[in-house]
Amino acid sequence: MTLTGHTLADVPRDISWSDLSDFAKHLPADSACSREIDSDFASWNCRWKTNAILADIFDAIQWLSYGFVKAHSKVSPKKPKAYPRPHAKSNDIRYGKDAIPRDQFEKWWNSFDPK
Repeated sequence: MTLTGHTLADVPRDISWSDLSDFAKHLPADSACSREIDSDFASWNCRWKTNAILADIFDAIQWLSYGFVKAHSKVSPKKPKAYPRPHAKSNDIRYGKDAIPRDQFEKWWNSFDPK
């Protein structure tokens, strides 16, 4: 806020709460506040918008290429994977390879002591 000549002591007397919210939402990715909120996202070379757009373009080209090859070939190609984005968190958590047999599941399920 010192770039604007104000401090947090000026809220709400000179600066409204909504103005402060707008100020915080539009901070640059390399600001200390952005780094504190999401360090992985801010550390992506501060060029995250350009890099994200380029990753989206890359994915679109991959899918267009996949569709073209699938339409014009008898061999079915593998579906393309999304370009990895450093700021995105992976939700791909797997536990084990296959389903467990029913008797093992029942043994595990009945091992819990409801209190």
